[in-house]
Amino acid sequence: MNLRRTTALAPLALLLGACSPPPAASTNVASGDGPAQCQHNDTRQLTLQLDGIKAISLEVGPDTLVLNARDGADGQLRGRACASSADQLAGLQVTQQRQGDTLVVRLENTAKRGISLGNHYAWLDLSGSIPTGIPVSLALGSGDVRLDGVAALDAKVGSGDLEASKVAGAVKLILGSGDAHINQAASLDATVGSGDIKASTVSGDVSLTIGSGDVELGQTGALAIQALGSGDVSADQVNGDVRIGSVGSGDITLERVSGSVQAQTIASGSLTVNQAGGDLRVSTLGSGDVQHRNIAGTVQLPRNP
Repeated sequence: MNLRRTTALAPLALLLGACSPPPAASTNVASGDGPAQCQHNDTRQLTLQLDGIKAISLEVGPDTLVLNARDGADGQLRGRACASSADQLAGLQVTQQRQGDTLVVRLENTAKRGISLGNHYAWLDLSGSIPTGIPVSLALGSGDVRLDGVAALDAKVGSGDLEASKVAGAVKLILGSGDAHINQAASLDATVGSGDIKASTVSGDVSLTIGSGDVELGQTGALAIQALGSGDVSADQVNGDVRIGSVGSGDITLERVSGSVQAQTIASGSLTVNQAGGDLRVSTLGSGDVQHRNIAGTVQLPRNP
């Protein structure tokens, strides 16, 4: 990751901090330690009440959830709860609540928490399936969620990890300091703080607003980078034009763009373009640099003062 600093997107960092989903009541002292720590455990199961439901909203804290969408799925969630004490174990629940035509599914810890010392943890590890054709929204704290085949996805991720594959429709993502992997979607609209995104096979448009995080793209439609702070963006096989708003100290690398590349402002960062089927135009360039080769159309760069 590019470690150069910029103040260009300081408001974005504050916004993401405010919008990041709060952690659920569960407490997991060390991410990834859950499977090795299960002093108290029990099974958990929930049959989703899906009659008349047009959307599903998931609320996940430090837990793990794997959800697959497939034809004829029965809408079951199954797994286990693990905790450092019997009281915490009893508080680990998976619940559902209908709000209009949306089903809200919560992985939560209802146990009371006070000041405690030592190694305390409480988490859920669940997997299940839902029918195809239902869009999903997700609020994820510090846990891990893997989704496959959902109709569409609208996600807010704090410090957790999200993996989504074969999303039939659009993916909208607000990412704090976590990681997201998107493999196959109709489109992607992402706002990134300090986290990282890897996305491939996005058939439609991609729109990005990035603070200090890194984004790696492979095989997408037209790309719009609204703003980039100190993070890095790399994109290979862009089927369309690339439009860049403002770049602070970050770096952008573009490979095999079928259309044109246009950048408004590059401060101290850099833009590298290797192969574009159209023009390359940069309106304003500060102390940064632009490198290019194999540009089929016109190259227009600001003259150095």
